[in-house]
Amino acid sequence: MNDIQRGPLMDELYFAVVGDVHGYHNRMVAQLKKCEKRLGRTFDFVLQVGDFEAHRDEDDLRTMSAPSKYKQLGDFHQYWSGRVRYPWPIYFIGGNHEPYGFLESYVEGGCLLPHCHYLGRSQSQEIGGLEIAGLTGIYAEERFEQERPVWGARSGQSNKDFIFFDDRDVMALMELEQVDILLLHDWPEGLFEEGGEVAARGRLARRERGNPYARMLVEELKPKWVFCGHMHTRYKASWEWEDETKTHFLCLAHILEGAEAIGAFRVKRGQGARLEQLC
Repeated sequence: MNDIQRGPLMDELYFAVVGDVHGYHNRMVAQLKKCEKRLGRTFDFVLQVGDFEAHRDEDDLRTMSAPSKYKQLGDFHQYWSGRVRYPWPIYFIGGNHEPYGFLESYVEGGCLLPHCHYLGRSQSQEIGGLEIAGLTGIYAEERFEQERPVWGARSGQSNKDFIFFDDRDVMALMELEQVDILLLHDWPEGLFEEGGEVAARGRLARRERGNPYARMLVEELKPKWVFCGHMHTRYKASWEWEDETKTHFLCLAHILEGAEAIGAFRVKRGQGARLEQLC
């Protein structure tokens, strides 16, 4: 599954993280290439924080939970057919707008096509020497302790039944011993209130701002970086722990907002992997 791991680990590598794509895969590729040109460096891999919308066809589109006006096929089918190819290995989690009729065949993650990997419901994977964990979906209190159905196992199920994470997903990640990067779609509770860039405050004040279980994961795992989507807003913050280490947060905008949707990082090796944000 992990094509970045086929060779020996490099002393230095570069990767990007991308906000909500919502089917605009060609736009995502174009923005990433712009970022590469600005940096003068090719990315070794790309991470994505949900609402990727990997629709192969209209049947997939019908399995997404979203108002009709937002149900657009997008560009993924061009990559699925082989007409175009992602230039880098891309690893994504699911958001609340995904073709779960397709993705539920990969609950533990898998390679959907060359250079395109779904990380599953709640999985951890080593990518380029970094331990990267991801939690698919968003939080709803009334759904958290409900067992998510198996796709197609019963009549009357709703597409909405599959957009939430549950207690089993969270507990699976809580058992991890080390995580360098945590990918979330929904923000952790308290991220906005506890400090960050002031510029985002007016926009975020009108919207829901995170959930307690994503926060619990961050507090337990203490990753170096947490990347989030969902709010379509770029936002940065840091939390400091008792041992004086820090977790840094980067929340990303919708891909149509250009550079606000992209973060670029360099990983230097030595005594442990050190992540440096470039933009």
